[in-house]
Amino acid sequence: MVVEKAADLKGLKLEELKGLFEQRFKSATEENYNKTTYLSEEWEGQKRDSFERRDNIAFLLLAVSQMRKPDGSPVNSQMWDRAQVVSGLIEFAQALQDYSRALRLQEERLAQAIQLDRDGYTLVPAKDQAGRTPGFVDQYQGQIQQMKQLADLVRKMQGHLKDTQDQRDRANKLFEERDTQMKSAMASLQTARLKTAQQMAELRRYQEELFQAQRSIAEAIERTEHLQQEIREAEKR
Repeated sequence: MVVEKAADLKGLKLEELKGLFEQRFKSATEENYNKTTYLSEEWEGQKRDSFERRDNIAFLLLAVSQMRKPDGSPVNSQMWDRAQVVSGLIEFAQALQDYSRALRLQEERLAQAIQLDRDGYTLVPAKDQAGRTPGFVDQYQGQIQQMKQLADLVRKMQGHLKDTQDQRDRANKLFEERDTQMKSAMASLQTARLKTAQQMAELRRYQEELFQAQRSIAEAIERTEHLQQEIREAEKR
């Protein structure tokens, strides 16, 4: 019900409670019943007599006089006397009886709610097997077990994370070693390329010198043959 959710921060907003409070006071003086206030459509629109309205007003004034601040002091210290003056002693006495009865009912409902919250609802037996829904104790124990399971899972995941981090570290170390080796090999290759280029240039120079030497030898051989031919012709004369 609305009253049971009044202290719940997620149940009702303060403005909603204020609206319900004002509606309850407004309906106390109306001539006809309001189904929203009296929680029954059977009374909707029916005329209220003066006795019921006086009893209702006296009950509301008495209830307001019992309101307390967080420190336990009355919200209005004069409201008790005002309720008696406005309501009259007869209606005020009846309101006291109704109020005490309402407190007893509220106490019983509160005790029942505490028991249900602690022990759970008893299920209707089916095939001679009675049972109940999980209560606060069962839910609390269940949450403890879930927390233990989560803690074990976290420890396992932490171990798995450490193994993964070790694998990452080994992979990074191996990568760094291979990267160093590759850089060294690239440097050696670059040096070898430079040396090869120098040797190729020197080889081309030697080939050019060899070509020039072979050309000179060929020209010398050609001149020698020409001279030998001239000598043979001269001998014939």
